[in-house]
Amino acid sequence: MSLARYLEEIALPIWRRQATEPRADLATFLKRGSLASILDRLRGNPNVRIIHNADDFLADRPSLEELKDVLGDQMTLYPYGGHLGNRWYAENRESVLRFFQTVSARSTTPTEEARRPR
Repeated sequence: MSLARYLEEIALPIWRRQATEPRADLATFLKRGSLASILDRLRGNPNVRIIHNADDFLADRPSLEELKDVLGDQMTLYPYGGHLGNRWYAENRESVLRFFQTVSARSTTPTEEARRPR
């Protein structure tokens, strides 16, 4: 099944049943499901970090680049990695691991730090 067929035959009908707009079309569905629809809540939120690949076949490259322009350092856009393919790209993998290590280190409280074995 193609992504287009899945969206039209499965995802859209389910969303129509759950949404307040049961006659909404595919364009409305895609717009509502995009990050662009919540951009104002993402921008400047220190808890939000987006890591994506420009060559992801499921993503629209101009939309990704626009998102990167708006979010700046909150978004890392790798040129390669495809859809969920960062595991095979060492630079991407290392960057993601560094990010989570940094977040983990920042979230450690002094009490937790004191309890860690040395």
